[in-house]
Amino acid sequence: MSASRHSGEGGNPEEPISSSPLRCEVIQELADLYVDGELPEETIARVSKHLLGCPDCSFQIRSVEQARGHLRDTCGKHESNPGFRERLSARLHAEFADHVTPETVDLPGQLALPDFRS
Repeated sequence: MSASRHSGEGGNPEEPISSSPLRCEVIQELADLYVDGELPEETIARVSKHLLGCPDCSFQIRSVEQARGHLRDTCGKHESNPGFRERLSARLHAEFADHVTPETVDLPGQLALPDFRS
């Protein structure tokens, strides 16, 4: 169902997502994150509530879930060749060497993250 057909949903687009019922446009933007389970619990609950009353958004979410399921079944999970990963890593390091500062902290068990220059 389009957003205009959901009376009382939405309101001012400048309002934070938690201050009003979710509109269809917002559900469409959150669909991938919702299917991936990457939204905060409160937002998942609000999306789920919207889906109970909106067949169009429910259909969209089911379609995304089914498409991803078909891709998983068809493609499976494949690891890249170690040689490819090494070549890619070397190329990325060479390409972005001017943007990354060398690692200076070497603590046991801690992964060092690069510092990006502005």
